[in-house]
Amino acid sequence: MEESLQYIVKLILPIVTVIVAVCSVLKGKTSTRHKRSLEYERMSNMSYSLYEKTKDESFKNIAEDYGYAAITKDNFLNPEERKALVKTIEPTKDLENFFKSKDFIYIHTTPLNPLEFRWKNKNFTKKWRYYLSLTRRFGFYVCGSAIAILPLSYKEILPDIILLGLANQPKSILILLAIYFITLGFSISYFNLTSGVKLKIANELIKKHTIK
Repeated sequence: MEESLQYIVKLILPIVTVIVAVCSVLKGKTSTRHKRSLEYERMSNMSYSLYEKTKDESFKNIAEDYGYAAITKDNFLNPEERKALVKTIEPTKDLENFFKSKDFIYIHTTPLNPLEFRWKNKNFTKKWRYYLSLTRRFGFYVCGSAIAILPLSYKEILPDIILLGLANQPKSILILLAIYFITLGFSISYFNLTSGVKLKIANELIKKHTIK
């Protein structure tokens, strides 16, 4: 029994550790963006105060750049890309959607189209590749959901020989097994669902800002 318990614990710990680490990273990203925005706002106000005192245009330009950066809360876009995002018809919505899906798309600006989004992965320019990727993520989401509910429906799914083996196991091991399958299934479903949603948002942004 003790050996079985140790084996189950070894299975569960890596998954739980990964989930905790990912949640910490996501929380840290949100906190970092907020702190960055506050710092940029402070720099913008300070630069504009210097401009008012010295009438030096360079301070005015710096204040403007920091002002746009404070709104977009980023540290990787150039001034033209920030201005394009802020000056769009629906700036708040487009800003949030862009940062949700920035792993899939990037900003491209031209004189004819001041704000255009393009795929980082050129394969997604082919519709069938995009839909294939979306379908694959949905498939993994369904598989993950099936794994997560396995402890609730194992009597209807598993063969009798496995059920007989489980019946002879202590409750502590059965509980750990249930936690393992729920955690694993939830992780697979969550990551594929969020990835699929971001991919769909990216596609909608591209279509929205494509000149026809």
